[in-house]
Amino acid sequence: MMCEVHPNGSYSLVKFSSVTCGGSEQMGMIVAGVFLLFVFVIGFLVVVTCATIALPSWSARQMKSRIQCFNFLIKRFRLDKWWFGIPLILRGPLMSLVVTCATDYPAVQVCDKFPPA
Repeated sequence: MMCEVHPNGSYSLVKFSSVTCGGSEQMGMIVAGVFLLFVFVIGFLVVVTCATIALPSWSARQMKSRIQCFNFLIKRFRLDKWWFGIPLILRGPLMSLVVTCATDYPAVQVCDKFPPA
């Protein structure tokens, strides 16, 4: 979190100066954000990964409707490389999490070097 110090010794968020760092309002938003991250982002990644693992068996059983639902994962690749969609799907959230979690360390965001300990 990017917090700034005030002359009275309290800290607030740089972007929203009315929100106190470590206060109940900020903690509520952090809890809500982590919950939504797990439900939607990680939940989607789990469903897509499970579907990718199951795609060969669905293809063998000719379950065309299920294969069509996850066609976005396999349509750009050769049939023997059906799993290549998973690294591409994972790339987006992993790259955006670095920017979100390391807001105070621009060197990490550009993969230059890690901040000093």
